[in-house]
Amino acid sequence: MKLPCITESNSLIFMRNLHRLGYNEGVGLTLEESLRLTVAALMQVTGDSQRSVAAVLGLTQTQVSRRQSGAVSWSLRDVDVLAEYYGIGALDLLAGPTRACEALPADRRRSVRAETKGASR
Repeated sequence: MKLPCITESNSLIFMRNLHRLGYNEGVGLTLEESLRLTVAALMQVTGDSQRSVAAVLGLTQTQVSRRQSGAVSWSLRDVDVLAEYYGIGALDLLAGPTRACEALPADRRRSVRAETKGASR
């Protein structure tokens, strides 16, 4: 059975939905808000959960959730660790979801990983 996955077109749909909700990259958002959207986009495109991101950062899922909700700010250390984890530059991560997703290596995308898993069965 082939698992559903996020494809390039699904990634574009995600970005269109952000625009429909009033998000225009770099316009009217704080860097903190943009970073939260970027992390959410990367998690969706890669299939990562808050729990897996928390493990990379040495945090709990609750701490990641509080960062994503805006209750607690992401730190510069978090940005460095996330950028390294996703295989992109820290400036790409801070540039917003479109730039971060474009910079994401192909092998980090859920569709590539899901196809690889399916091929090994």
